[in-house]
Amino acid sequence: MPISSGSVTERFGSPSTLDLLEIFWRQRLCIIACTVIAILLGVAYWMLATPQFESSADVLVIQKRPQAVTGDLHYESGFEDYLATHLAIIASPVIVERAIQTSNLAALESFQDLEDPEELVDEILEGLEVEGGSRELGENADSIMTVYFRCSVPEDAAVVVQALLDSYEAFHQEVYRGMSDRTVDLIAEARDLLQNDLASQEETYSKFRQASPLVANGSEEINPLENRLASIELRRSDLLLRKAEVQSQLAALESARQAGADEQQMLARVFEMRQHATAENGLPERSAVVENQLVQLIDAEQGLTENLGPNHPHVLSMRQRIEELRSLYALPSAAHNVDFATSNSLPSEDQQDPVATYFEYLRQEVQSLETAESILAELYDREHEAAKEHSFYKLKDMSHQRGIERTEALYDVILTRLQEASLVKDYGGFETKVIAPPRVGMKISPRGRIVLPVAAVVGMLFGCILGLGLELVDDSFRSHSQIAQTLRAPIVGMIPRMNEESSNKRALETGNVDPIVKAYHRPRSAPSEAIRSLRTALGDAVEGPAHVIQITSTTFADGASTVAANLAVSIAQTGKRVLLVETDFHHPCQLELFGVKRPEVGLTSCIQSDVEPVDAICGTSVSNLSLMPIGPVDEGPCELFTSSRFSELLGWMRNAYDHVIIDTEPLLNASDPLVLASQTDQMILVLRADRNSRSKTILVRQMLDRIPITNLAIVINRFSTQGFSGGILGTQTFPKRSTTDAAIQESMQV
Repeated sequence: MPISSGSVTERFGSPSTLDLLEIFWRQRLCIIACTVIAILLGVAYWMLATPQFESSADVLVIQKRPQAVTGDLHYESGFEDYLATHLAIIASPVIVERAIQTSNLAALESFQDLEDPEELVDEILEGLEVEGGSRELGENADSIMTVYFRCSVPEDAAVVVQALLDSYEAFHQEVYRGMSDRTVDLIAEARDLLQNDLASQEETYSKFRQASPLVANGSEEINPLENRLASIELRRSDLLLRKAEVQSQLAALESARQAGADEQQMLARVFEMRQHATAENGLPERSAVVENQLVQLIDAEQGLTENLGPNHPHVLSMRQRIEELRSLYALPSAAHNVDFATSNSLPSEDQQDPVATYFEYLRQEVQSLETAESILAELYDREHEAAKEHSFYKLKDMSHQRGIERTEALYDVILTRLQEASLVKDYGGFETKVIAPPRVGMKISPRGRIVLPVAAVVGMLFGCILGLGLELVDDSFRSHSQIAQTLRAPIVGMIPRMNEESSNKRALETGNVDPIVKAYHRPRSAPSEAIRSLRTALGDAVEGPAHVIQITSTTFADGASTVAANLAVSIAQTGKRVLLVETDFHHPCQLELFGVKRPEVGLTSCIQSDVEPVDAICGTSVSNLSLMPIGPVDEGPCELFTSSRFSELLGWMRNAYDHVIIDTEPLLNASDPLVLASQTDQMILVLRADRNSRSKTILVRQMLDRIPITNLAIVINRFSTQGFSGGILGTQTFPKRSTTDAAIQESMQV
């Protein structure tokens, strides 16, 4: 059965990214070269670079606590990072300029080439480094400030550090001591201003009290003007309510009269109003008794009139009593005057009608209420003006008092602060103490133990990056596994390089087989053993009555015709009948390899005409091996190989021979190998790894994917035990000849 390419896909899987370790091993020469070059450059830098020396000093910075003197102790809620301020001060251009002027740093050997003062300041700032905490103690020394300076002269480094410390100390004393003195002066000046202001305010208030009327002091004092205003307003409210009530009674009686109410209805409404007034205003209960009697007499008079008639003596007597009670009730003070109720005197004729009398009473009461309201309004206006004037003086008095109180409070605070400032002006600010004076600078760069390892690491990294770049631009194969993975097919043979040059012309003239056919001339040579290994690898595939093997390549000069000739000879040497068919229309060479003169007929003659296949076959000097040349070409090869005549001819070959080997053109140069692939039992792709790139091989795989082919196998031609020639700075080699068979069997495992 044919060798399947599906097993290779399962074994190797799809192409994956390159293994980094494998890449670095292949590019080891590049990495080593870059590392060595970097180390040499590091040595040159270490020997030629200007040495740098560093001097340092440790300064203890202590913040003074004036609270310990004043007794105003408190604790900060967080960490007070005052050291950061001192770090910024000592590394500022102001301190550096003062140090240059006071210590004449421009005369030092390290700065003799600098004439511009600004360049000198920049040079010192560039070599200056200030850190919080000592390098040995780390973050635990949070009150220590370390000053570093580096330059090319060791003695100058210590001089610069000491000059910076002196300049910083002078600046510190100048700023903080001057600040304390200015603070005391400012507080004393503020005290004097407040004292004068307080005296002026007290004098102004005294004059105001003498000129203003009597004003009550304090929020709890009672103001009589305000009480009188409240009483007047309350009385005015009562009058307004009473006026509204009386006017509503007048309107109600007038409305009832206009509606046509009779005398009894009007009298009943008056009784109701009087009764309501009695309940609302607290009139004596005797008036209510008179009202009830009057109502009862009116009801009795109506009953007697109906029974006895209007002129009956009893009816007349009842009417007289009713008139007497009406006269008594109609008077405004009738309910309050008992003597009048019991007297025999009667009111005048104008007062005989109780309703009219009550009307007049209500009108007079409205006039009385309006007069009282007018008098109260005038009184309220006078009292209100007096109250406003009194309030103005009161507010002004309170304003004077609050101003004096604020000034006194501020004056007390200023006095307290002045006492504290005078007491602690020598206990504030910061105190600095040099605990590690500067020494002669120590060499810090270049250091060989740092430069050389860093150079080696940098060179190695650069070599790795360069190796990865070379791997990306290199398009050649590096191992047989890459070839198998790319083509997704097994490798069934590895043919070593054949040293003898082919002499096809001489072989054709002498009628002998070309020396390139190693299986015939040197059966014990390495190429012959490789051909026999290929024959063995194809052993399972070639079993059967007949087997058609197609041999092709990617491009010309890959050696497909040579492999086909050697394989045909090797199979023929086993005693089996072999037919070698030549289908290369552009570069036919099988006749020259076997020293056979080209006949007039060939494969194309059998397809295009009635020439018998036996007439187109030529014999060779190799036993059991026959050759069918290509013959004359009149039309395209694709049309020939797709004809039914070619299928019949191929069937005749299967029956006439044990094995048929077809030598076809390269896949990238013609399309007829793809046409023949579907009609053969096995396709063998001959590949020269030293001249075929991965891009070409991928293109071949894409072409093969267009047809349903599963019988692809690979033969690597001109295999060298020294490795691929296409590698760069070290390539991975294929197994040597002693392990070639094992490698072939490994790639063929299913």
